[in-house]
Amino acid sequence: MHFQNVLFFILLITTAFSISGCWQQEYDHSERHPMVNDHDYHDHAHDHNGHHHSHDHHHEGGQGNEFNQIIEELESKDRIIWQKPEKVLEMLGDLKGKTIADIGAGTGYFTFRIAHEAEKVIAIDIDNRFISYIDSTKLQFPEAIQQRIDTRLAEENDPKLKERETDAIILVNTYCYIENRVEYFSKLRKGMKSGAKLLIVDYKKKRLPEGHSPPEEFRVSADSVENELEDAGYRLMETDDTTLDYQYIILVTNP
Repeated sequence: MHFQNVLFFILLITTAFSISGCWQQEYDHSERHPMVNDHDYHDHAHDHNGHHHSHDHHHEGGQGNEFNQIIEELESKDRIIWQKPEKVLEMLGDLKGKTIADIGAGTGYFTFRIAHEAEKVIAIDIDNRFISYIDSTKLQFPEAIQQRIDTRLAEENDPKLKERETDAIILVNTYCYIENRVEYFSKLRKGMKSGAKLLIVDYKKKRLPEGHSPPEEFRVSADSVENELEDAGYRLMETDDTTLDYQYIILVTNP
């Protein structure tokens, strides 16, 4: 297997349900909020003067370097081009007054965008380092945005949602790493209101450029996702296989 592909797969496996961390980003709120324009946000985010936090068990030897590399990959400037986050979120419709869960929140790539529209966003992860990353990063945002973001440490088979807590849930690059998916997503419905939406974004099961996806054998086809979610009790609303170059988008609802 090509080294670049192996490295990418390691990064994705490490970040399934995850990503957060050990340094903060500083933003200049005097001109505009960094999320007003995605290009401005990413240019500024990577020109920051980072403040490293003292999480010793994360920075010993190569672990800290590996984790920082994961962060750099997930927050790379070119991600805005192929991920098209605004296009993805448009499929959820108007988020005003709603509670959205971001399962596998990672660095908060989608969490912080959702926080500018929704009443509340729950950033869910199974790795406490990544929860810490989001908690640290959100302190650089206006207080109103901070109050909308709730981080939650979950378990592999339990997202820790309260009964009928969410109006919508989003999973990006996470679906294929969940075990016993029909069972998991059946349980997930308990945390969703009637009519709540579930948005899945994951890699297409076809030949993709090296470095832009996990190996094909680890990916789940869009057809399989549709079937599994229907078996879990969801109703299919839309499958979009064209908006994103490397990923499909599947939207279902909790009847």
